[in-house]
Amino acid sequence: LFRSSVLSPLSAGQRQRARLARLLATRAPTLLMDEPVTHLDAPHQADWLTWTRAWVATGNHLVTVLHELPLAMRADHLIVLHQGRCIHQGSPQDAQTRKSIELAFDDRIEWVHAQGQWLSAWRL
Repeated sequence: LFRSSVLSPLSAGQRQRARLARLLATRAPTLLMDEPVTHLDAPHQADWLTWTRAWVATGNHLVTVLHELPLAMRADHLIVLHQGRCIHQGSPQDAQTRKSIELAFDDRIEWVHAQGQWLSAWRL
């Protein structure tokens, strides 16, 4: 679909931004996204988050799969999957949500509360 010669000279991040722009142009009231920030650098991930928060605030819906925990922790609601099944769903502020994420990542995540938000760090 996106292997046309028009997009081929673009970087992976630029191609991903073009895909997102095309998706947004559909103006669908509900969007399903699988790893939408893949290949995007941090400023463009922040742009995506800003756009999605504004878009949802207008009454639209977004369901997305994310492995980027800092972005996921800014969601209104999380569903945590582990080994193909739902092990928890709830608010990112819920302690059980964080415990479930630790489990899903084989207890290699630890949490720090700073500036009013929960931040994750890898346990090495």
